[in-house]
Amino acid sequence: MPISDLFGGDGKNFVFGEAQEAAFLKITFLFTSGATPIMRHFDQDRPAMIEIDASDFAIGAIVSQKFEDGKIHRLFLGNYRTQNSITTFTIRKC
Repeated sequence: MPISDLFGGDGKNFVFGEAQEAAFLKITFLFTSGATPIMRHFDQDRPAMIEIDASDFAIGAIVSQKFEDGKIHRLFLGNYRTQNSITTFTIRKC
């Protein structure tokens, strides 16, 4: 996990070497080539799937659609957390 390795330590010895460069290029290719089922834009002509989950301290949701490649692509990821009377709302979308 070359990219994850960058996040350890004190941040003073940050080294972006050949392994990290290779991992970054692979991730960039996967996100831009259409080779993997990653996030896409909403298509109003397709049915949408909504998945939700909740617990005593959080609520999460995913909105997805199945596209012509037969794969289910995520369109929206969100969560709502309450901890010690503090609430946060996070939305991730393309």
